[in-house]
Amino acid sequence: MTAHRSFFHVAILVDDLEKAIERFTNVLEVDFLSPTLVHVDSLEEPDRTESCDLRLTFSRQGPPYYELLEAQGDGIFGLRQGLGVHHIGVWEPDAEFRVEQLVQAHGMRKEGVMFTPEKRISVAYMDRRDLYGTRIELVAEGRRPQLESWLAGGPWLE
Repeated sequence: MTAHRSFFHVAILVDDLEKAIERFTNVLEVDFLSPTLVHVDSLEEPDRTESCDLRLTFSRQGPPYYELLEAQGDGIFGLRQGLGVHHIGVWEPDAEFRVEQLVQAHGMRKEGVMFTPEKRISVAYMDRRDLYGTRIELVAEGRRPQLESWLAGGPWLE
């Protein structure tokens, strides 16, 4: 993996965000940002495309960061995925190319893709069944300034 495609967080799916923040804070002795609601205009999954609202937070310490992600719905973020590690997130300088490369060259399957209004990949989730139970989240490098600003105490910007 190149330095540009760097691992920067691990996300844990939880059923109650506030309780999880308290538990992770006590056990791991890390602090978390105030939870935020992230609206996703277009989440494409194999059997549907829809919008969704995700409640999440990141640890203040990192990278790598802990992301706590509250389960919702019955798709990729649903409880049926199981509580616990949901994905590992990596920055991706060319998300479209990398997703295509993983599909064509490595036989991986897309499990979920979020798009920008311009129909560019913002975030792509690769099916965990294709990598020993590990779901990879490819995050477009262009989102990095937004996330880093939020982690530094700024507002979440859509």
